[in-house]
Amino acid sequence: MAQKILCIGEILWDSLPNGLFLGGAPFNVACHLHRLKCDVSVVTRVGNDVLGRIINNRVNEKGISTDLFQVDNLFSTGLVNVTLDKEGNAFYEIVAPAAWDYIEADDQLMKTAEKADIIVFGSLAQRNKKTRETIQKILDLNKINIFDVNLRPPYDNHDVISDTLYKTKICKLNDLEILKLAEWYGFESDLHEAAIGIREKFGCEIVCVTRG
Repeated sequence: MAQKILCIGEILWDSLPNGLFLGGAPFNVACHLHRLKCDVSVVTRVGNDVLGRIINNRVNEKGISTDLFQVDNLFSTGLVNVTLDKEGNAFYEIVAPAAWDYIEADDQLMKTAEKADIIVFGSLAQRNKKTRETIQKILDLNKINIFDVNLRPPYDNHDVISDTLYKTKICKLNDLEILKLAEWYGFESDLHEAAIGIREKFGCEIVCVTRG
């Protein structure tokens, strides 16, 4: 029987000079898993607005269920303003608050989480207490928790990262992020040694470092 995968966190629009593009790390992972014919569900929260309705339509067109999409009547759908410098380097303004900051641990979500085998989540969605509490409650179910570390200052809370790593079986981060964690925890700045340090300190089974 195929393992059930639950991806939870932000879904948002990247606002670039040439238009709006649908994004959010947990959602992007879900799209790739769906293409691989995996049994994947997505949990997020959008605003009761035009951009939220477009997201629902786009996601449904991809063949991914929006049954676990929550709708917020107070906060708007997530938006990231992206600007590029002369060299093409991107700078991000992640608008806050956003609907995905307020994902609720309702009965439908918790029942789905209890049946899941794998939980995919990140650090950005935990910038706000409400969604952070929801994610942490799901992590306490002790599934195969896959943590996509995404350090976007000022949303790079040391304590949140530490608490989450202790509940993580598989950790994914890039070469710059692992060096930041090495600095925090006093590990060697060598990528391999830093990965070993994370595994040994937090008990992660796998530490995956992407380069470039």
